[in-house]
Amino acid sequence: MIRIKRCHFIHEQKNFKIMKTAWFSPAKINLFLYIVNMRADGYHNIQTLFQLLKYKDIIYIFPNNSGNIKIITRIPQIPNSHNIIIRAAKLLKKKQKF
Repeated sequence: MIRIKRCHFIHEQKNFKIMKTAWFSPAKINLFLYIVNMRADGYHNIQTLFQLLKYKDIIYIFPNNSGNIKIITRIPQIPNSHNIIIRAAKLLKKKQKF
């Protein structure tokens, strides 16, 4: 089982506090990956074996009232329309009716 850790922080900025959440996303390497089939939603069912590594990314989430989803990344070559983080955030927003 993979456990993704979550931490909460209070970020103070210009006399008001912003709650942010940090999600730790572990790095892994696929030892093998077999695509079983494609699902109706465009994703694939897979069989895989992977090894977790001691590296991780940290994903910070700052909630706001704008209704917009924005990503700040060191890899600007990936357009938002192809970024899986943006796609997941939009699905969550739609599902939770934010």
